Amino acid sequence: MATLAQIGNFFNTSAGLIFERFLGGVLSEIVVILNEDPGATNHAARLAWANAKLALGKSELSAEAERQMRLAIAGNATVQAALENTTDNDILYVIDQQVAKDIA
Repeated sequence: MATLAQIGNFFNTSAGLIFERFLGGVLSEIVVILNEDPGATNHAARLAWANAKLALGKSELSAEAERQMRLAIAGNATVQAALENTTDNDILYVIDQQVAKDIA
């Protein structure tokens, strides 16, 4: 696991590419939700989440991706350990977990 100093330094200096990956992850999650079976667990709430994100402007959606990234860096040991080497699957997992929390 990264130290707190490493996590803070990474967030302040290296957020460029991983931020773009988190933005891509949020967009990907929106598409998954829009295309999921209406009978999926919590579909109505997930669909409301996705539609709310689609209604945002570019800067607001970017802010949402940044929020997801901050939460992941702060609260996920796998992301902390890998930092810029975090896998796309780990990013998508973190975003999916945050969507579940957002709609709860």
